[in-house]
Amino acid sequence: MIIWGSRGVTSIKARTRFICPVCQCESACDHKRVRRFFTLYFIPIIPLGTHSEYVECKKCGKAFEPEALAHDPAAAGREMQAMIEFVFLRAMTMTMCADGNLHESQIARIREAYQATTSEELPEEALQGEMKDTLRLSADASAGLIEQYAAPMNNEGREAVFRAAMVVAEADGDVSAEEMAVLMTIGQALGMTAAHMQGIVMSRRAETEATEA
Repeated sequence: MIIWGSRGVTSIKARTRFICPVCQCESACDHKRVRRFFTLYFIPIIPLGTHSEYVECKKCGKAFEPEALAHDPAAAGREMQAMIEFVFLRAMTMTMCADGNLHESQIARIREAYQATTSEELPEEALQGEMKDTLRLSADASAGLIEQYAAPMNNEGREAVFRAAMVVAEADGDVSAEEMAVLMTIGQALGMTAAHMQGIVMSRRAETEATEA
């Protein structure tokens, strides 16, 4: 009687190191491959192709998809920071460009807010590029980008973005109807309720009046 069939055979494709998503530190790992073999009397004879691959951390023993070899927490952090910077900058430039009047006082507020958020000065070419892109796109298109990139932000971060945009709107001495409409669009993109936005607007007005008194 001939006994035949198939089974998976696991082998080590490579031994390397990676940043383990669980350990969150560099660790040795095995890049393993499971291949399906035709067996004769339970002995693997003919390879039938690769069934699957995975990466096994030598420290915690957890298995991950091969993409884990490219896992880079530092890169993810940089990407997150870039997204936050974009949301702040786009919200502020949207507000400044709302009524077509670009005031130096508003540009100064944008620079101040950017530096407070990133601890770096805003490059002139970055500001000019952002203003050009904001003017090129519709408010709804820019709001769509804000909604997309603000998704990982918490409520405090979203409110900080709205407040920064509000400060820019106030910088030229008065918040125009066009600026207020854009502020509401930004708030909606950030997932804020109308009551929440109105509360911030009233709070900012009270702060301004107290300062001027």
